[in-house]
Amino acid sequence: MAPILQVQNLKHVYSVGTPFEHTALENISFSAEAGEFIGVIGHTGSGKSTFARALAEKTGLPLCHLDMLYWNPDRTTVEKSVFCSRLGEVMAQDAWIIDGNYGSTMEWRIQAA
Repeated sequence: MAPILQVQNLKHVYSVGTPFEHTALENISFSAEAGEFIGVIGHTGSGKSTFARALAEKTGLPLCHLDMLYWNPDRTTVEKSVFCSRLGEVMAQDAWIIDGNYGSTMEWRIQAA
């Protein structure tokens, strides 16, 4: 079966041409077939969110940042039931990209993928 998504040599550099230039992603290649899901795991600052944004841009899939579901605009947190309700709405879509490191919902997200 042919892949529904194929990425070759994905690269993303921040602040090109400045003293702050930083390569966040380099030589990322992969493919995915229908029914497969992609999980990205890494240390803080390793480029997970950058990768999620690049993947959303390439695929046109909606990108959800879990922090946006968990935090209110005034920097207070929502109740767990509100967070779970918001996450459930995202995962009810046919396809999605979710960015975030919330272990309490990992099993739920894997099951929904």
